[in-house]
Amino acid sequence: MNKSFNPTIILFAVILLASCLKPSKNMNLKSGDILFCGYEKGELSGAIDEVTQTSEGTHYSHMALVEILKKDTFVIHASLKRGVVKEPLQKFMQIDQAVQVDIYRLKTNVNAINDALENANKLVGLPYNGHYKMNDTSYYCSQLIYEVYKSQQVFELESMTFKNPGTNEFNEGWINYYDNLGLEIPEGEPGCNPNGLAASENLMFIERLK
Repeated sequence: MNKSFNPTIILFAVILLASCLKPSKNMNLKSGDILFCGYEKGELSGAIDEVTQTSEGTHYSHMALVEILKKDTFVIHASLKRGVVKEPLQKFMQIDQAVQVDIYRLKTNVNAINDALENANKLVGLPYNGHYKMNDTSYYCSQLIYEVYKSQQVFELESMTFKNPGTNEFNEGWINYYDNLGLEIPEGEPGCNPNGLAASENLMFIERLK
C-alpha cells in the first residue's frame, strides 16, 4: 500500500516550526532582572497597591528575581502559599495569573548581580513572611529582593504604612488581614514594597513582558 502525506499534518508542522523560530520576548531578559507584577485586585493585592502606589503607571503587588542558566529562564520569588521558590519562568507566568509583568534592570555591576543570585538561591525553601515584619527566617516578596541586594545597598527600607494615601485611616483590607492574624498592624515599622522598590533610582524600566 502506498503511503501518502496528510496535508493537514504537514501544515501543522510548518506552523509549529515557524513559531519556534520566532524571537521570544524572553530574549530581552538577563540574569539579575527583576519582574514587577500587577494582579487583579484581590483583597491582599488590592490592599498592597492602594497604600503603596507611587505613580499612575505602577500597580505592583509582587516581584521576582530572574536567573538564566544556559537556555533556561528561572525566577526566584517569595510566594504567599509556597514560600521562597525557584521555578521556570513559564510556570511562574501561568500559576500566578499576573495581568501585568514589567521587566526592570539594575544599574549595577555584574559582580553585584552574581552575589544577589547566589544569596537568593540560599534562601529557597524558607517560608513566606505573612506578618510583614522584617526578619531573617521568612520573607515576603519585596523583602527577598531587598535582602539579596542588601550588601550592595541597592535599595533602602522605609517606614511602612497601611493607611490610605491622604487620610489617617487604615486601609480596610489591611484591617481585615491583621484581624485574621490576631496581630496589630505594624504601622511605621521598617519595610519595603514592590511599588516603592520599582521607584528606586538604581533601577531602569526595560519593557512590559505581559
